[in-house]
Formats: sequence, C-alpha cells, structure tokens
Amino acid sequence: MCAFCAIPHIRGKYISRPIDELVKEASKLAENGVRELILIAQDLSYYGLDLYKRQTLPELVNELLKIESFEWIRLHYLYPANFPAELISIMKDNPRICRYIDIPFNILPIIC
Repeated sequence: MCAFCAIPHIRGKYISRPIDELVKEASKLAENGVRELILIAQDLSYYGLDLYKRQTLPELVNELLKIESFEWIRLHYLYPANFPAELISIMKDNPRICRYIDIPFNILPIIC
C-alpha cells in the first residue's frame, strides 16, 4: 500500500461494466473524433471476474480493436500476479495497442 495514496482505502470491490456497454461508449467516442482510447482501472486484470466469472480483458480488447478509427489503445494498471497471458499475443499482433503497460510494483525496503 502506498504511503500517500487513498485508493486502497476507498476503492471497494472491483465492478466491471459489460463489454457491449464499453464498446458502445468507445464507438461514440470514436465517432466524435477520439483517436486514443485509454483503458484504466485500479487493476485491469480483474476485468470481467464479477460479471462473467472469468478474466475477459483480452476479449474486451479484441472487441475494441474492431473500432478502426482508434490509432492507439493503452492499458493502464495491470498487476503482474493476475496478468492475462493471452494479452501478450494480442499486443504482439496488433500495433494499435501501445506496447507499454503500466504495472505498479510494491517494493519493500531492503533492511540492512
């Protein structure tokens, strides 16, 4: 837990929105000229567990890639412990997904 961050204290449960709802919202953004889509959550790797009882981030990303007017799709905050391995091949095969993932690490101080 960060010493300066309030998120761990107030975040509550992870709540996913349905894929079709997110795709619809993203489509409207694209129609209005948005060229970069940023998926952001406290931990994207949890996406879908509450709705679909499984990780569905790769499925969401594949659906968003069908919106061709997005030049880039960025993924923010994926923790390494639950990282969906399928996402690596999706990123490799699709240059419109930024090859950058924001992964927060908790590093404990080294005591000498």
